[in-house]
Amino acid sequence: MSKFNLILIATLLMFSCSEGNQGQENEQTDDSPVTITNPKDVSKADRISEIESLEQELKAGGDQPEQGLARKLMGAYMDFGNFQHHEAEAPEYLYRAADLARYIGRPKKAIELYTNVFNSYTTYPKRVEALNWIAFIYDYDLEDKQKAKENYALLISSFPEHPLADDARARLETIDLSDDELIELFRKKNQVQ
Repeated sequence: MSKFNLILIATLLMFSCSEGNQGQENEQTDDSPVTITNPKDVSKADRISEIESLEQELKAGGDQPEQGLARKLMGAYMDFGNFQHHEAEAPEYLYRAADLARYIGRPKKAIELYTNVFNSYTTYPKRVEALNWIAFIYDYDLEDKQKAKENYALLISSFPEHPLADDARARLETIDLSDDELIELFRKKNQVQ
């Protein structure tokens, strides 16, 4: 994983954790277009150049990247994935677009993009992570426990030996517990150790 990916993921996680569920149950409905180019006029090299330029701008924004710029970069990633879907970079760019969708408060768009990555790019190394994010977003951002359970179960059946499958199994054991029941469970586990 590149240094940029680690920084981008860490930044996105920091923002998503600090915001909690604020605004997550009502996904932003900013329908301003994120597709910014005409597919017939732009080469692969030009799309990559545009993406790299936008990534640099976003990184220059520090810990609080500007939402409009994040949306523009998300659009550039999606453009590449849509118009160069057969290229090796496509699943990574769609994965990054999903990360940005979640960051800008569009969890349903993030699920759509992660689902595209999971279903369309069967050899992509972060496919299991995409599925994990789908389950996580349903679980924590949208609070749709049934969809979360379905996706955790799919993760377990598709990748039974992956460390994220262990996390999914653990979450399925506690997903229906109330906060008080969770606290009691952790107290009991800590007393045993």
